[in-house]
Amino acid sequence: MARAQFKLLLFLITLGILVGCMGTGWWIYQNIIAHDAAISKDIAADRSTGRPPPDPGARRFEAAVDLVKSGDVDSSREALYKLLQSFPRSPTCAEAKRIIGEMNMDALYRLDLSGGKRDYIVQPGDSLLAITGRTKTTLEALARINSLTSINLQPGEHLFVIPMDFDLAVDVSDKKLTLQGDWSKDGWGATLRSTFYGDVLSPGTLADGSADSHTGVRGVVDAEARYTFPVGVTISLGADNLFDTYPNQIVPALNTTGAAPYSSFSPFGFGGRFVYGRLAYKW
Repeated sequence: MARAQFKLLLFLITLGILVGCMGTGWWIYQNIIAHDAAISKDIAADRSTGRPPPDPGARRFEAAVDLVKSGDVDSSREALYKLLQSFPRSPTCAEAKRIIGEMNMDALYRLDLSGGKRDYIVQPGDSLLAITGRTKTTLEALARINSLTSINLQPGEHLFVIPMDFDLAVDVSDKKLTLQGDWSKDGWGATLRSTFYGDVLSPGTLADGSADSHTGVRGVVDAEARYTFPVGVTISLGADNLFDTYPNQIVPALNTTGAAPYSSFSPFGFGGRFVYGRLAYKW
């Protein structure tokens, strides 16, 4: 009798496990497999009709635009930056970049003393050209921020000045952006330059692209400090690639020659940091 009850109990346990497994399998099929299959089917149908694929960044872009309209510039700028980071292939990215550019220009030319701007009082004999040279700005920046319509200045007049002692170079074809700042005071001087490089493809020999490699996105910083003596002698100390940045290494399986582990396609090479000293004389 006890043996029969044990067999019955074992049967019921086995049956329960079997039913549970079948139920779990059915739930997985209905909620995961069938769901994914339906989505794949809808995507295939959209492609067959020639309709554009759904844009996952569209809603974020619309939300950012609403923030712009409400006047919340800082939040809208942050939302647009997040859109560019999360959905770089979204068709809305081009417009997002344009809006960010306009926001940055508006902030640059806003009439306040933030961002290094300062108030300049026009002195007798001053001209626009003399002021730009003395304050390290440009005629365009001076005229735009102060809404100047004439070159005539009056002593005592207040002008907003934006220091423009930096260089910005963007090379779209090479995915390269360079930002350089120069400083000088008395005989001392310094230069800081940051160059950002986009990802570069190093093509392999296989048609399917499996042997390709990428250099990766990198930023390289160069710095130099110098001092010029009254006799015309200048001593400089600097470093190229200050932080010893390298491109991505080639996967060992693709480095069949055993040569340098970096691609020769790297736009900034792969020599690492270079420290130098220079002595110059000007007469």
